[in-house]
Amino acid sequence: MRDIEFRGISIAYDSFIYGYYYENNDKSFIVTKKGNHIQVHKNSVGQYTGRKDTNNVKIYENDIVKFNKQATSI
Repeated sequence: MRDIEFRGISIAYDSFIYGYYYENNDKSFIVTKKGNHIQVHKNSVGQYTGRKDTNNVKIYENDIVKFNKQATSI
């Protein structure tokens, strides 16, 4: 079974936040494993694809990866 995980860039911290995603009153949030609800930029949110790269790093929707020496978006 695939992990259900999202990431988005925090409005307050300007860095990626990981966890569960939801929207409320046209605002986007990620709930972290510690239970913190952090507002994120909606256009930065991507879901984990269930795949990892050759360095064992998780790949999220809209990531740009190289495949056969050619860059492509997932």
